[in-house]
Amino acid sequence: MVEDILTKEFLKITEPLMDTMTKSESDLLRADTVVEIAELTQLIVRECLGAKSSSTLTTEEVEAEIKLGEKIKCGKIKAFLTRRVAKLTIHRMLSGLKKTFCPGARASSLISMRAFDNDIDELLMEEGDGDHDWNEVCVNQRIKNISLGKDHVFEMDLKELLYAHTTREMSIPESTPGVTEILETPPPEAVKSAITRQVRRFLGVFGWFVNNEAVTQTERMISAFEEIEVRPIITEEAPVSVSLKAKMNVKVLVQKLITRLFKNAKVNHNVGNSVGIVESLLEKVWAKVEGESFTVTPDTFRTLDKVVYKDLVRIWGSAESVLVMFNMAGSSDENCVASIIKARLMRQPKKRRAVCKFFHSVGKAMSKPFRRSSEPVWVL
Repeated sequence: MVEDILTKEFLKITEPLMDTMTKSESDLLRADTVVEIAELTQLIVRECLGAKSSSTLTTEEVEAEIKLGEKIKCGKIKAFLTRRVAKLTIHRMLSGLKKTFCPGARASSLISMRAFDNDIDELLMEEGDGDHDWNEVCVNQRIKNISLGKDHVFEMDLKELLYAHTTREMSIPESTPGVTEILETPPPEAVKSAITRQVRRFLGVFGWFVNNEAVTQTERMISAFEEIEVRPIITEEAPVSVSLKAKMNVKVLVQKLITRLFKNAKVNHNVGNSVGIVESLLEKVWAKVEGESFTVTPDTFRTLDKVVYKDLVRIWGSAESVLVMFNMAGSSDENCVASIIKARLMRQPKKRRAVCKFFHSVGKAMSKPFRRSSEPVWVL
């Protein structure tokens, strides 16, 4: 229920922002949104369950806990809303600039879109946040400064980022060896002037959103949460919905792996059939894991592509060799890669139960006197 409310309210705001984007761009952003909504749901439900377990507290302490819990939930929801809206709006700005100044350019590759998305993340994250994506205090402070027009470094960096990714589309990669086609490009001043207007408009509208609409939407969601009985995250979702979410999770993992391969092989983002490779590998992986019981956690998103990448390089020797294998028509080695991903996905770390830990420590203590000493017998 919590996830349904978040999804419903968020789509009301964001779907209009993606109506002018290409299908590949909107699919990528929706996939990322599904993942982040799932993470946010976990955090909110954990807060709600924590508040319900305060039966031993006094009335005053319970009221204080409830107020603190409400403040934390509001902060997390507002941070999520404002950051996602900022990301989608910046994506929309780049999409519009490309249509204006690069009408003859090829569609952006998955690698290029993912790189731009990562650049936006770094731009929005407060310096020193590291990987703490849900540090809502830092996110909200950065967003507040941006919305008030106080963050001039952000404004300058955003202009440079949009200019770099817009002009990148003005050259077509080599279709024949040694030949690079150059599109008819407008003067740099015209591009920079258009970007300046877009950024100013963005800052004005975004400032209004942060101080008005985001507050209203957050209050609406909190009110909706209060009307439902919060249960642990074992929700009764329809099988189709569960299966679709699992496949989207696997798709993001495959995208991250292919992105890492292209990056480490130092292959141009606009060269290579990255979308085709992702789709082909996704179907093979999904054929192996569909119906299986597995869990994709934030740790899985952070580490699985790195681990699988090391496995592939160990087998094929280099990132370049792996890409060559993927580009060979009818290669049966893709099934091997799919099996590796499945094995890593299913290999969930299991924690020892308290009883197991106890007997393990007792066993070590009892066997200690009988262990052979590594020191010579003559050492007293």
